[in-house]
Amino acid sequence: MESKPNKAQDPSPWKAVGIVSDILITILVLTTVFAFGGRLADQYLHTGYIFTVIGFVLLIIVGYKVILRKAEVAKKKLGLDRS
Repeated sequence: MESKPNKAQDPSPWKAVGIVSDILITILVLTTVFAFGGRLADQYLHTGYIFTVIGFVLLIIVGYKVILRKAEVAKKKLGLDRS
């Protein structure tokens, strides 16, 4: 049978809100930098949408790694790390 976690181990709602907002801000900043930067480069260089597409591809690659790292930190903060 699975044991229930102690009430002392439950994270506070404010700690969870802080972690979620940190991840959300990271996603928004990465999206702004890569997508908007690509769009500006396309407008400046008159290249259609190539830099916008490159920006989104970089967003997926870089964002995935950054969010995974932030998820590991969140696990430790919430006490879900079993190691």
